Amino acid sequence: MPLQPFSYLRWQGPYANSLALLSDAAYMVMDVFALVLTYAAIRIAKRPSSHKVTYGYHRLEIFPALINEVLAVKFNITQTTFQFESIEFGRHLIHGVKH
Repeated sequence: MPLQPFSYLRWQGPYANSLALLSDAAYMVMDVFALVLTYAAIRIAKRPSSHKVTYGYHRLEIFPALINEVLAVKFNITQTTFQFESIEFGRHLIHGVKH
């Protein structure tokens, strides 16, 4: 189950003062979210076409990839910003709070 390592990394990251453990936990959550979103899109895409949607729902499979990519880029920008702040200002992550 992907959430067991997440919970371990989420609670051990601040304890070990490790941004790497916290970012790994966040990536696990993003992966689970992407899998659930993709599964839902595939289920909807299997619906037959109707008079209202003549080509079916096959194009819906593109949106989970778009949402996942936008979230990944936002997370990477946030993580990079936090790393540069940590290097520049000497801030460290202690118990989940920036100091």
